[in-house]
Amino acid sequence: MGYGEIIRNERKKKHLTQKELAEMVGTTQAALSAYENNTMVPSLGTLGLICDALDIFIADILDPDWKRKYAKFSTIQEIEVYEMLAELTEEGQNKVRDYTADIFENPKYRK
Repeated sequence: MGYGEIIRNERKKKHLTQKELAEMVGTTQAALSAYENNTMVPSLGTLGLICDALDIFIADILDPDWKRKYAKFSTIQEIEVYEMLAELTEEGQNKVRDYTADIFENPKYRK
């Protein structure tokens, strides 16, 4: 089952029209229809918004190669951080780790 069919099935389970889901994620009904028909591929950001709106994990609709790579992530933000981190040098990754540790210690930013 392709990503488009999964999006369509999940949208219907939520009793949403294409127009309603498109409005929820900030796209057009025509674009959503194209995603569902596999004639257009949504950006990773849009895909994340669709998954959030449908309350499904992004890994649930990715092809097997993507699933293996992103299975441990449940939100688009996690994937985006992972992708950005992978593009940094070791020094840059260490700075991100240190900055994250500082933020983690601040209760303002904790769940």
